[in-house]
Amino acid sequence: MKETMTIPRLSNDSDLAELFEAREPRRSLETVLGSLVTSEGRKLTDLAPALQSTLALPRPAKKTLSRLSLLSKPQTLTLDEVEGTLTNFRRTLDIQRVGTITLTLPFGLGNYYVNAATFKALAGRQEDTLLRKAGRRWEIVEDDELIDLGDRTQLFKLGQIQIYS
Repeated sequence: MKETMTIPRLSNDSDLAELFEAREPRRSLETVLGSLVTSEGRKLTDLAPALQSTLALPRPAKKTLSRLSLLSKPQTLTLDEVEGTLTNFRRTLDIQRVGTITLTLPFGLGNYYVNAATFKALAGRQEDTLLRKAGRRWEIVEDDELIDLGDRTQLFKLGQIQIYS
């Protein structure tokens, strides 16, 4: 049969509670434990050196919840929404601005590379054509090309462009 041991609850005004609450007890262990006896008949004063070394251990620092810092606002990119035509024969691009598209970048994505297909998906415009300014002209960005989201000098336009060969 298994023996069970019950641990008595300490009230705040008991002598034993004083030992565990205070850093330095007002009375010695021997005087507090002198009259107490274990179930095997051993005096608790025999355990005083072990208890004293246990009580002498430094208490762990009290953990307190600190306030979490506020999350920064998500980064945004603004693109021109365009409509128009591109002809290869004359090498002309005739587009007009019809609005703006604001992309809200997911947290942590502000300084990474994404491909153009992902960039268009972030804008919710997967079927549109993405244009990038290259010098004095605009070029079509293929879906597998990488875009540096941290480079704010790049200019993009997104929209429905009719391409004529």
